[in-house]
Amino acid sequence: MPTLGRELVLRHVPYLYAIHAPFYYLVGPLLSSYLLGLLKEQESGDPEKFDLSFPGMAALIPFFLALVVYFPFFLMSEEEKMAVLHPVQGGWQEAYDQILRWLVYIGLSHVAYSMVRTLLRINVFALLHADSPVPALWHLRALPIWFALINALAIPIQFLDTEPLKRLGVAAVAVGVLWLYLLDFRYPGFFRRLDRAIRLRQNLEKYRRSTLQSLDVEQLKDRLHRMMEEDQVYVDEDLSLDRLADLLEISSGQLSELLNNVMGVDFRSYLTGFRVRAAHQMLLDEPDRKVDSIAQAVGFNSRASFFRNFRHITGKTAAQVRAEAKGSMEPATQQRRASEARSLEERK
Repeated sequence: MPTLGRELVLRHVPYLYAIHAPFYYLVGPLLSSYLLGLLKEQESGDPEKFDLSFPGMAALIPFFLALVVYFPFFLMSEEEKMAVLHPVQGGWQEAYDQILRWLVYIGLSHVAYSMVRTLLRINVFALLHADSPVPALWHLRALPIWFALINALAIPIQFLDTEPLKRLGVAAVAVGVLWLYLLDFRYPGFFRRLDRAIRLRQNLEKYRRSTLQSLDVEQLKDRLHRMMEEDQVYVDEDLSLDRLADLLEISSGQLSELLNNVMGVDFRSYLTGFRVRAAHQMLLDEPDRKVDSIAQAVGFNSRASFFRNFRHITGKTAAQVRAEAKGSMEPATQQRRASEARSLEERK
């Protein structure tokens, strides 16, 4: 009866030996991308929308390096592979076999490191010792311990090629994956609520160190809004964070904190939003005015910057906005003319 493990692979499918090793180095980047995608608040407000962000090429470098190490083995003939897997002492095959083994050991360590790094990045440990509105928080305390045990089992499994350990390792991984799935199934929106709890805690920590404590934040927000809406200070193409802070009679650091931590937007995006909305309205109100003139009037100092930001925020080009406005006006114009014509006929 065949057993699980290295001997079974060597006997029946030697070309598959250690083929999984390079993919250990993908677990960390993909796990990070998946969890951050689950936790990210969507601007659209659609809870069904999922944002899986690309982890970045730098995070994939260990995977590609491991692939380079493994690739020569994949290209070997069956006889050469068996010579590597059953090496003669002191030969190059023994050295390469050790390299493949260490590829697995380091890969497992990389998985553990990536998991801890991801959990630290989303600041999940800040909630593990605190009360939280997130249901069944004990799962978060137990899951890292569970996966740490799985990783601790993985190293001896590589050294001790026995069936019980192999079965135990496979079962432990299956339980962990199923646990994660059932957690979000049993508590819909679990990870999003966890994210909100983490963000709330972070904001409270920031507020304790806030430079706005001595100010009336709501009144400051109203002043800023009036300054932008009524005084239209955004039309000044040289308007900077320091200049706007001077107009509000606060420091640039306080204004930055107000925008970023209280209003949830950075200065550049806040300013650009007002300029684009004003340009959009002018395109509708002044159909004969040149687009370049409108861009300058609302504070954009370059044509390219205007077109890029306008399309990014509205999802349309200036020409499309005008064309749609013109198309919606034509039926109204025709209806008005028809009404005027009927009035003239009635008078006759």
